[in-house]
Amino acid sequence: MHLVYVIAPGGGPEANVKTLVPELEARGHAVSIIYTVPREKANADWPDSVQSYFAPPGSAHYYAAKLVRGYRAWPLRLRAWEQMIAVRRALKQIDREKPIDLVELTEGFPLSVLNAQWPVLVRAQGSAWTVRRFCDGEDKNDRWLISQQRRQLQQSHSFIALSNHLANHLRDTLQMPLSSISVIPYGIDTEKFRPSSNGAGNEAPIILTVGRLERRKGVDVLLRAMPQIWQRFPGARVHLVGGESDIQRRELKAMAPSDKQDQVVFPGFLTRDQLISEYQHATIYVAPTQYETFGYSILEAMSCGKPVVSTRVGAVPELVEDRQTGLLVNWDDSEALGDAILELLEKPLLAKRMGEQGRAKAKAWFSLDSIVERNLDLYRRASA
Repeated sequence: MHLVYVIAPGGGPEANVKTLVPELEARGHAVSIIYTVPREKANADWPDSVQSYFAPPGSAHYYAAKLVRGYRAWPLRLRAWEQMIAVRRALKQIDREKPIDLVELTEGFPLSVLNAQWPVLVRAQGSAWTVRRFCDGEDKNDRWLISQQRRQLQQSHSFIALSNHLANHLRDTLQMPLSSISVIPYGIDTEKFRPSSNGAGNEAPIILTVGRLERRKGVDVLLRAMPQIWQRFPGARVHLVGGESDIQRRELKAMAPSDKQDQVVFPGFLTRDQLISEYQHATIYVAPTQYETFGYSILEAMSCGKPVVSTRVGAVPELVEDRQTGLLVNWDDSEALGDAILELLEKPLLAKRMGEQGRAKAKAWFSLDSIVERNLDLYRRASA
């Protein structure tokens, strides 16, 4: 099959496709990529066998939003239409070069001028309105986005949700039967994301979190928890891997006592091998997130054999079984977060057991070979 993925750069969708591509090509399938941004905004680092195309939307929606002072319903409609036209143009170019068997895209695309020409599969990763609903409450301006996603689900040839939590949420909100939604999580290459053969080898604990530096990811909650960690483990370091968002690095450093600010480390942009090394050398992985539709970095840490401390939100409990593969606390409770981290630091045998059980779960439930086959089975049925 010739599969075309329509994605934005960064985040789970791109990471998922980059994980799938080598396995798909090894099974004889061809892959093309369409980025929904200009060329200069995407790091299209793909094998030579994968062609990358770019389909940024026009600018009419931007001026419409300026006119009404915000992205309300009709500027959003205009943007969705511009995006669809740009993607359709790229798909036609790809189809002329090599006929397309299936198009996979994420939420937010109107399908009316796509699904008549190509089989279309939608993979729900967690739309902006879904995140707002769980983090900020309802927004009346999201009503059109919700109705658009309902139409998208109805018009697609197949529809995937990353977790049971997300599938149930879409069922309830979009009023669609659960049988119309296939639950297929992200897969993980457990041979690459694996424990270090030499062990972590750290004299001082390293507490790692991976994700954008933003309040929704809870990095500020982690920094508020660190003083109680430093009282017991004065040499502990916290590694924050991710780009700045609504919190700046200087703000996070300023949250630490002056004599501990050098122990707040920002590794910056990392290649995949460097990221794996970060996981392997960490003592504990912490994800103090406000909401997740899946939690891919948690899965990466589990695959590397690390115990996880996270929150009881969204799909996280589907990954982290409390007191089995890690510890769960309530969101925005820095004291409980610090207590959980301290428990694992003070009980290394417990932490080791949880890390081993997390690694076993990653291999049993999320192994790449199994997830690729589940995807391919759905691709074949959708394209037929």
